[in-house]
Amino acid sequence: MSIVKFVDVRDLVDITLDEPADTFVAAVTAVTDEGLGLEAPTDATGRYVLPPVGMTGLMVWRGTGGLLEVPVTIAKVTPPPSPTWHVQLRGTPARRQRRAFVRTDILLPLVLHHEENSYAAVAVDISEGGLRCRVPDWPELAPGRTMNVDLDVGAPLTLAAHAVRVRPGAKEEPADVSLRFTGVRISDGDRIRQFVFTQLQLARSKGLL
Repeated sequence: MSIVKFVDVRDLVDITLDEPADTFVAAVTAVTDEGLGLEAPTDATGRYVLPPVGMTGLMVWRGTGGLLEVPVTIAKVTPPPSPTWHVQLRGTPARRQRRAFVRTDILLPLVLHHEENSYAAVAVDISEGGLRCRVPDWPELAPGRTMNVDLDVGAPLTLAAHAVRVRPGAKEEPADVSLRFTGVRISDGDRIRQFVFTQLQLARSKGLL
C-alpha cells in the first residue's frame, strides 16, 4: 500500500512500538511507494531509539481531515551519525479518534482567562492534548473549571481548556494544575506538535535529555 498521498517529507508522526510500549515523535525524511524514512527519535535519556528490524508498531499522524493511523514494521535501521528508521506499512491508513500525545518539559509563561478574570501562570510541560502549569493566585480553581489559555509556541495561540486535576500548593507555593485542551483546530495542533518536537530536539542537542 503506497503512503505517498497520505504524508509528506517534514511531517511529524507519532510511533508507538510494540516493545517498548512507548510513543515517540519523529520527522519524516523520505516518502516512497515502499514506505517512509523517519529521523530516529530519542528516549527519555536522550539516546537514539534503534529498534531491531522486524519490530512492529503503530504510526499516527495528522492527515487531511483528521488523525490517521496504520500498523508498521521496522524494515531497516541506519545507525548514527544519521540515524534513520525505514518503516513499511502493514495495512491501509485509517481514521483514528484518540492518541497518546508526546509532551515536553518547558517553562512557558501563559495567561488563563475565566469570565472577567485573568491569571498569570507558567506551563511546566505541554503536549498537543494539554499542559501542566503552576498557578499562583486562583484559589477557586477546581477540576472541571473551563477557561481560555493564551500562550506562545512560536505563534500566539488562544485555546479553550478545562482543568482535569488541581493540586493546591503548600503555604505560598502555586497550585499544580493539569489542563486538557478542547476543540483544538488542526493548524493549532500542528503548531503545538512542532513546538514540542523542536523543544525535544533542542534539549537533546544541549545534553539535557
